[in-house]
Amino acid sequence: MQPQILVVGEIGVNQLGEDGCFNKLHAGIIRQSRTTDQPRLCYGLARTYGREVGSAFQIVDDILDFVGDPAHIGKPVGGDLRQGLVTLPTLCYMEERPHDADVRALLNGRMGDEAITARVVEAVRASNAIRAALAEARQFVARGLSALDTLPPGLPVESLRRLAEYVVSRDL
Repeated sequence: MQPQILVVGEIGVNQLGEDGCFNKLHAGIIRQSRTTDQPRLCYGLARTYGREVGSAFQIVDDILDFVGDPAHIGKPVGGDLRQGLVTLPTLCYMEERPHDADVRALLNGRMGDEAITARVVEAVRASNAIRAALAEARQFVARGLSALDTLPPGLPVESLRRLAEYVVSRDL
């Protein structure tokens, strides 16, 4: 008997957790079968998918904080830096430019300084940091998609694949 996959409820942007991650996605996937190991296997695969795609989603959200349209993302660009959050794009920039005086100033208590924040946002945009962070997000998606490879094909799995691909193809 071919196992069946049921997706309980719609999985969409309106159902993201408060932290913006899909890390609870595995709760929406159930695999039914006559053997006891298959539901546990499916739960593990779904958990992996949710963790990996959720991490990619968060990275893309962090990228959008640098390159997104404030009207579209609903917050001013550089908001994470203003709040004292150093996200992956900033870390990638720091690897590329470890001695940047403005980043050092932010890390040493000047978080919230608008002029410094604006310069760091522009520096991150002009560097390879956005491309590096997006490449990392794509690696997370690839790992999430590979978790689906052992599941039988069908609309639920295809929907999860499309959702994962959307995460890294949003307007950047």
